[in-house]
Amino acid sequence: MRESKITEPIPHDLLVGSITGNIGKRGTGGCGGSWTPRTSRGEAPEKSSGAVLVDETLHFTNRHDDANTEPMTGKQTFSLLHPLRVRWAECDAQGIVFNVNYFLYFDVAMTEWLRALGLQGEMTMDFFTVRAEADYKASARFDEMLEIGARCARLGRTSMTIEAAIFRGDELLTTGRLVYVHADAKTQEKSPLPEDFIARVLAFEKAPPERAS
Repeated sequence: MRESKITEPIPHDLLVGSITGNIGKRGTGGCGGSWTPRTSRGEAPEKSSGAVLVDETLHFTNRHDDANTEPMTGKQTFSLLHPLRVRWAECDAQGIVFNVNYFLYFDVAMTEWLRALGLQGEMTMDFFTVRAEADYKASARFDEMLEIGARCARLGRTSMTIEAAIFRGDELLTTGRLVYVHADAKTQEKSPLPEDFIARVLAFEKAPPERAS
C-alpha cells in the first residue's frame, strides 16, 4: 500500500460525502472508489480539497452527483445490528474514524450477518465484492460504541445487494450499499445463489428482499 498523500488539508467538517467503487474478494483488503466532500449542510465546498491516493486503486476525487441516496430508514429495518467499539487504530490523530475504515465496519457486519444465517465454518460461502459505496452523515470517534446494521435488499440470480448502516445510539452516521457475487468454492467462477441460502435470507430478514425477475 502506498503512503497516503494529501495535497491540501481537509477540514473535518467536510468529511461528509460518499465513496463508490469496486473492492474485489471479501477479506483481500483491496478497494476502489471516489469520494465526494460535503459540508455538514450537504453543500459542496467552494475550494477543491485535493486528491488522496491510498493504494493503486483507491482514488478520492471531487464528485458532486449521487449524494442524496437514502437506502436506510432506521434501526427497525435491520434484523442484524452488531455492536462495535471504535479502536484507536481506526482513527486519525484527532480521534475521528478515517473514512475508509467504515468499509471495514461494513465487512464486520457482513461476516456477522452470514453467521446469523448459520453460514460459518464448513458452511462458509464464497462471495466477491463487485461494488461498494458509502454516504457519510456524521463522524464516529475513538472509544464510541456503535451498532452496524446489515440486511439483504436484493437477491439476484448470482448476486445480492447488502444495505448497511452505522449508528451511534439512534443517530445514523453512515450508510452503505454493497453488491456481492456468489462464487463456486472450487472454480472461483460466479455461480447461482443456492436455494438453501435464499431460504435462509428470506426467513431471517424483517423486510423481504427485492427479487430478480
